[in-house]
Amino acid sequence: MAEKSRNTRVMSAFYDGKYTDAKGNEWRRGLDGWFLDDVDGKGGVMLVRSDDIVEMIESENPDE
Repeated sequence: MAEKSRNTRVMSAFYDGKYTDAKGNEWRRGLDGWFLDDVDGKGGVMLVRSDDIVEMIESENPDE
């Protein structure tokens, strides 16, 4: 998780509790992982494990 990553964008996202990915999706941190609201355009919510968000942030920001 974020504790294991030294990536500044990962640490910032976990501190702020939000992250905007490369596609412009706005993720919010919750107790169970990270949430993406209105994912299907009908109000659906997607939950992603924190480890997977860390991987995504690191892949989008490899030099930070």
